[in-house]
Amino acid sequence: MKPERKILLAMHDVGILHFDKAKFLIEKLFRITGKPFSLLVIPHLGNATEEEKQAFTQQLKDWEKRGFEFLLHGYAHTADPDQARTFRGKLALKLTGGEAEFAGLSEADSRAPLEHARNAWEKLGLGKPAGFVPPTWHANSFLKNQVLENYEWYEDRFFLYSKEKKIFSPAVSFAGIPRHALALAAIYWKACVHLPFRLPRLALHPADLELLGETLFEKVTAVLKTGEPVFYREINAARTKP
Repeated sequence: MKPERKILLAMHDVGILHFDKAKFLIEKLFRITGKPFSLLVIPHLGNATEEEKQAFTQQLKDWEKRGFEFLLHGYAHTADPDQARTFRGKLALKLTGGEAEFAGLSEADSRAPLEHARNAWEKLGLGKPAGFVPPTWHANSFLKNQVLENYEWYEDRFFLYSKEKKIFSPAVSFAGIPRHALALAAIYWKACVHLPFRLPRLALHPADLELLGETLFEKVTAVLKTGEPVFYREINAARTKP
């Protein structure tokens, strides 16, 4: 009997940097799940060679044909350290090693990289993303509304947002967790996946493999026994089923 609860399974940080590691994880997770899932893509190609750009783009198109769902994951996933930010934004940069691209930005400064992300995505020649997720979930006071002007879903660490809904959905992730804090992170992981939350998010990252080794796949397998993976585009249908 299939579990009734739904789970958002997503691979974050799918970018041209360290792409081989991300590809390995995605394909292994596909063998575990038996079905495609959501990929959060960094569209900026940076200083990659033409060969690397072509390989990256072609692989994304292949995943699209196989049924994987895409969301935009920032523009470059790195922040400009000299850009004006609020105190909380500057603190977020320090806590994330400079990855909190949208943290603490003004309204205009927030919209600029969002537009860069959309333009870069269009150049990849892929279908419209199901949503937009800011790197590390740190953002600013304006980004959510800016995102929902053009995309169906936006999220932070604890909630999913559409134009009509705000859904409690805790993100289960080991991203950015130092090794000495793994035990505490594991307790949070278990709480999120075993307490009766209707729609937890399992947010995986390429760095998880280095941090957790093969136990990562054991954890994913255990989580999938508690719920059925769904896409972001299926959230409304999943929540309205009796």
